[in-house]
Amino acid sequence: MITGRIQKAEQLLATQSARKLSASDPSGQVALLQQIDKLNANLAKSEAEKTRLMETNAVQAKEIADLNGRIKRLERWVDRLQTSPGSEGSSSGRRLLTTAAGETPGATASRTYEVREGDSLSRIADFVYGDPSLWPRIRDANRDKVNNERVRVGDVLVIP
Repeated sequence: MITGRIQKAEQLLATQSARKLSASDPSGQVALLQQIDKLNANLAKSEAEKTRLMETNAVQAKEIADLNGRIKRLERWVDRLQTSPGSEGSSSGRRLLTTAAGETPGATASRTYEVREGDSLSRIADFVYGDPSLWPRIRDANRDKVNNERVRVGDVLVIP
């Protein structure tokens, strides 16, 4: 848009100047060339600014996409916590962040997760870690409960 305006201005200036100048007026031609050089310099600056703004826009678009992904994961997490049984004050219905039975809290303490309808290892990994591709961690920690990479509703899985 800016480029088009500058080019149009250059053309108009050249046309008007050509009408006013005669071939025997070299000082007028020099002035015209100086004006064209000035317009070309402005055009180059505008193009550089356009490139910089496009690069900034691309970076910001990626940041927005990343943040939107994080927001979606957090919204799903909040929804699941709000809809889990016993979420109205009792901690017995919580499906995540409990210490495994018989363990004392410490460096090796694990969380547990109660499987609900529609859950899969990748969904649980997405819920717990924010990354569905980390499901093998859960499978490996629960070999005795996971059959052919499938989980049963009601199973309590250890989350490493």
